[in-house]
Amino acid sequence: MVWKTSSHATELLLSFCFVLLLFTTSCSEPGTYPSTTATTTSTSLTTSTTVLYSTIVFSGYTWNVKHNDTSVGPGPNIFSNSSNNVWVDTEGQLHLKITHRDNAWQCAEVYLQNSLGYGKYIFQLVGRPDQINQNAVLGLFTWDDTSSDAVSRNYREMDIEFTRWSDPAANNLQFTVQPYTRPGNTNFKRFNLDLSGQSSSTHFFQWQNSNISFESARGYNINPLPADILATWEYSGIDLPNNGQEKARINLWLNEGRPPSNNSEVEVVVHIFQFVSP
Repeated sequence: MVWKTSSHATELLLSFCFVLLLFTTSCSEPGTYPSTTATTTSTSLTTSTTVLYSTIVFSGYTWNVKHNDTSVGPGPNIFSNSSNNVWVDTEGQLHLKITHRDNAWQCAEVYLQNSLGYGKYIFQLVGRPDQINQNAVLGLFTWDDTSSDAVSRNYREMDIEFTRWSDPAANNLQFTVQPYTRPGNTNFKRFNLDLSGQSSSTHFFQWQNSNISFESARGYNINPLPADILATWEYSGIDLPNNGQEKARINLWLNEGRPPSNNSEVEVVVHIFQFVSP
């Protein structure tokens, strides 16, 4: 992913291909791209046209774009469907951005229209997710809010999250099978991910009816070499979900709605999403 930051007065674009490297150069800007359902609207905050997306096409899948005018979970936060917050660039990479507009911080989330079920969910990122702002959260996960048993199955939520949960000394990567509140912290595992010298990384969970395994690795390889694997965890406990109507989601949001600690916007870039059937 490409991470960018900008203060309210001046944009300092963090371009680190999901490497979260900060530098003051221009990266890909939001735009209108083919195979996208959108409504065009003018805005006084930008000199270019802003697009409001209901869906986008990324990595060959159609994704709905979350939009709320009032604060909702997670966070709570405002989630925007503006092309200032969500867009696909000319290389086919997905950008999600936390922006400050209309006197409010606005976050981003996309989710698949269709359920994929058991299999391997792969997310390849540009840049340094290990350097994410301490108040920001990047989530790569599944969520089911439509099945009749969704609540009793903890919404079939399985998470890869990059965040320090507002604690600058905390680890920055978490694998979770919900609920995370089980005694003994049996349902999640935290790591201190270090992607020094890397501009790309691959993160996945492989979900089966008997267990789920998580992994993070350097580079773009869905079957990484042992030397490139940075974090792994396997879960087979009582909260392992069966398949239902869960859908893959990607979001970028603020923990407890807190502004970024440096008061700067945050951007991430997802290189590819891939699903491999069992």
